Amino acid sequence: MKQAELTTFISIVESYFQSLADEPAQIGVPYLLDGREPALEYTGIIGVSGRRKGVAYVTAGRATLDRLVRILTGSESADALALDMVGELANVLAGNLGRAFESDFDITVPVVVKGAPDQIVIQKLKQPGFVVPISWCGADLYIVIGID
Repeated sequence: MKQAELTTFISIVESYFQSLADEPAQIGVPYLLDGREPALEYTGIIGVSGRRKGVAYVTAGRATLDRLVRILTGSESADALALDMVGELANVLAGNLGRAFESDFDITVPVVVKGAPDQIVIQKLKQPGFVVPISWCGADLYIVIGID
């Protein structure tokens, strides 16, 4: 992943969260994948294949997902809605990857996980992958991107 691709992707993510509420997302300093990738209560994982290969995922706590459910549906969240929401976030992430990377690749249907796994292993990559910490509406979430 090139610096320009990461910068474009971060800009798109900022715009997405700004469009949901009038509270901008605070993007932390991205850091390199180092084998200790974050995993919170709910995670939506997208696989990438074709001309580019790798994985991207978003991981968030229940409070973040509850807030998103309230904003988007006007209802209170439940476990099933939290799982749906992290899957939807993963879909949004995947769609924005296409815009940021300007390349032809295929994505998988999101795999959603409830409960923080002990570890999420990102395959060995030719190029470095990144963790993008985000704080939005008082809660933290992370986007992890490892794409060649």
